[in-house]
Amino acid sequence: MGSSAESSAGVRVVPTVAAPAHGLASEIPYVSVNQGILGAARLHGTMRRICLLLTVIALSIPAAATASDRAAGDGSLGLSAATGTVVVKGRGVIYGHFDSGTLMVLDYKPDDGTSVPAISNAKARVTRGTVVYTGSDVRFLLPSGRYTIELIATDVNASAVGKGSVVATGGGTPDDGTVTVNGGKPVDLSPVATSENFGTGKGP
Repeated sequence: MGSSAESSAGVRVVPTVAAPAHGLASEIPYVSVNQGILGAARLHGTMRRICLLLTVIALSIPAAATASDRAAGDGSLGLSAATGTVVVKGRGVIYGHFDSGTLMVLDYKPDDGTSVPAISNAKARVTRGTVVYTGSDVRFLLPSGRYTIELIATDVNASAVGKGSVVATGGGTPDDGTVTVNGGKPVDLSPVATSENFGTGKGP
């Protein structure tokens, strides 16, 4: 009783132990209306103490542990509701979504040597060594590495972390969206190309 066993499928099975009929009844909620209320209160108090302990542990983790995952000089790029043509060349990670259009992966070299772009809701074809993805409601992710991509699409919302450059040209609609670098002020896109750099130090 109480010990675990291995089933024939290799799954660890823990036998159920019946609760004693007497002695612990007062610790089990719903034995009676009064005892149920008291038992639930004891359980609630225990859970509050556990949650408080977990919160203290979480807050004790140094902020530097998270910051260490980013290389020195890394910046950020943000595209919001952008419509037109956007070329991004960078080193780091980039991901996003667009309503409809085309994503061309002109170059991609993952840092780990094995990762590949993850693209959903798009048809892929290879044209002169370039992988071209076309579709609607397309989501994309290029894991950390060196990359050059070109987007010709509507309603692009994308983010990049690392170092690089962006050249964005609006499609000439009443609102072509914005581009933001390094957490600065958003810049409205227009038919005149906008060029920006993100991050500092040696880029891609």
